Amino acid sequence: MALAPTPGVKQRGKPALTPHPWLYTDCARGGDTPLTLSWTPAQRGLLSWPLLTVESNYPLGVWTAWSRWKPQGDLLVLPVVEQPAPPLPPARPAPGSGPALARGGSETEGVRPYRSGDSSRHVLWKKFAHSDELVSRDTAQPQALAELWLDFSALPASLDTEARLSRLCAWIMAADHAGLPYGLKVGTQSVAPATGAAHRMHCLRLLALHPGPLRASGRS
Repeated sequence: MALAPTPGVKQRGKPALTPHPWLYTDCARGGDTPLTLSWTPAQRGLLSWPLLTVESNYPLGVWTAWSRWKPQGDLLVLPVVEQPAPPLPPARPAPGSGPALARGGSETEGVRPYRSGDSSRHVLWKKFAHSDELVSRDTAQPQALAELWLDFSALPASLDTEARLSRLCAWIMAADHAGLPYGLKVGTQSVAPATGAAHRMHCLRLLALHPGPLRASGRS
């Protein structure tokens, strides 16, 4: 039995498929045999599966029986992943957060247990006199929250649409692999920083379906 994408057949107004090598296998009567068919989509986006041709010359090899099969469903094809890609961009301060404040504020900014080396000026002696608990004034504010944003518009102007999508795709993979929260901005669409497989697929889907010139992709 042989299996291959059917050449010369147009699908949904797309150009005819280029010829692909056949895959050959032996299958016992009434049995099942798994096959892995390699296919490189012509472009990214939501595509239909190619039409497949199945042939068999069993049992004598004299006559050939054939059929065409169209797998159901669609295939989401991602942009080409840039390799090698530059390092991830630096994180930005989150909206509404400011830089860390220096020590030296008021006594109402909070207290914490005394630490060796604390200045005597920060020790709350009155509290110590009443409770024998040695505590220090903590006037340090939390550091500004930093967010990693992958922004289509912030990429170099020398990169065309597909090159930008390829870089963003590589950065999403890198941030996800490192377990870093990241957000994505593409045109008017924005995805808040998060982590996880669902977040990754949401971001990659935006890249795959982005309008503009299309280029062949090797990922699906």
